[in-house]
Amino acid sequence: MENHHYDVIVVGSGIGGLTAAVDLASHGKKVTVLEQHYMFGGACTTYTRKGGFKFDAGVESISGLGKQGPVRHFLQRHGMMENITWLKNTYEFRYDDEIFEIPHKYEEWRDRLIVQYPHEAYGIKQFFTTCKAAYEEKYTVFAPDRVIPRIPKTKGEMMEYPAKNPNYFRWMRSTWGEFLQAFIQDSVLIQNLSMLTGYVGDLGLKTPTSTMLSIMGYFIEGGYRPQGGSGILADQLVKKLRSYGSEARINTHADSIMIEENQVKGVRTNKGDFFAPVVISNTDPRVTYEKLIGLDCLSAAYQEKVRQLEPSMSLISWSAALQTPFITERLISHKFSKPVEFPANGLTVDGIAYHSAARLDESLAPNGCGTVVIMFKASPSASYYQQMGEQQYLQRKQEIDMKCREFLAAIDPIAEKSILFSEVATPKTVERYMKTYEGSIYSTKMDKENGFPSLQSPIGGLYLAGAGVGEGPGIEAVVITGATVAELIRSNEFTCI
Repeated sequence: MENHHYDVIVVGSGIGGLTAAVDLASHGKKVTVLEQHYMFGGACTTYTRKGGFKFDAGVESISGLGKQGPVRHFLQRHGMMENITWLKNTYEFRYDDEIFEIPHKYEEWRDRLIVQYPHEAYGIKQFFTTCKAAYEEKYTVFAPDRVIPRIPKTKGEMMEYPAKNPNYFRWMRSTWGEFLQAFIQDSVLIQNLSMLTGYVGDLGLKTPTSTMLSIMGYFIEGGYRPQGGSGILADQLVKKLRSYGSEARINTHADSIMIEENQVKGVRTNKGDFFAPVVISNTDPRVTYEKLIGLDCLSAAYQEKVRQLEPSMSLISWSAALQTPFITERLISHKFSKPVEFPANGLTVDGIAYHSAARLDESLAPNGCGTVVIMFKASPSASYYQQMGEQQYLQRKQEIDMKCREFLAAIDPIAEKSILFSEVATPKTVERYMKTYEGSIYSTKMDKENGFPSLQSPIGGLYLAGAGVGEGPGIEAVVITGATVAELIRSNEFTCI
């Protein structure tokens, strides 16, 4: 009979959970990762469709790969950095018919914006200088090889920090809108410089500057994708985990986390019971507490805090296989001055994002062919779609397909005429594959002011990782959070089975 006893069980194989698993396994812990899907990686997966066309589930660009970046440090620490070929992304912002190409070099982007917005020249120079200085100061806590930031702890360190990091310290508690508007007034330029706020949530200009500085790393040091698709990163982590003597399982659905006397005992799954004194849930916090544990295991006050958790935004995604390469390899954010209505879906869309991974990475499509993905924000509304009958749901998807084909015709008419097949993903699709509350793409929103949900639960041995806790969404953020959870577990002694 198979022995299902471990030191640590990780529920879900998102990058945060895999980071924690690899770190703990490297320290001699016996770990198993339980993934309900047939692929590892959560949003960081690459799937294949008929004809050999490959698409990414969600991850388009990865930060934290600069010389002081925590993702680079983690991969180097475990000998994985050289196993991945990194392709550098380029970006573009569009406002109606206006096109703003963003060069590879940060300073060239600044100079191009000065030409386009001469009346904002002084502010642009000041913004770009301050932004880069604040970015570099923020990352000093990762030097020379840290994955987890070293936060000043002693009184002396705290007193020295503002003097050593004046730009970051000044703006670290501001919103992105406050930061931008201290230098720039033109509304279109502000949208241009905010094109990637959607990569970390739906707060727009209210996104914290500290969060956006990491995203600006896409322009300062580069945002990258693994050659072969984002799933290559997850595959490398699983391979490394197994090399350390631990394991990862697909098609293993967690039905519940077993608890006795407020202490974790293991996980009950469709493949049997798995036992461990420590469980890391790499699942949406609200789903973890409401479905895997049950609110009855929590105090009344804690139950109420869980019920107050709100899901992040969701999205609609349209993917198409093309007989010809797409027109550009750039990741494009396109804002509309006049919103587009989707009456059947009850949606009003003020902008879209689109890209072709296969234009940058030819291995993702058959020779001479291409792919394109168009996405736009939607409310977390999986239940809205789930209550529909099959025909009604199909009609909703057909409206999305028709509108996206119209978008593509305006963007790249040749590509629109060469569509081989297309697919539509809704919040219902997200909920099915990512198991997030109402199909949110960034898990439940954190209350950072009160530190909730926290990495350590009120139940002994239960920890949380992923986009809904710690550093929040994004590959770089969940790597930091996963490493932090692993360190927290190691600091709490437990008896290995």
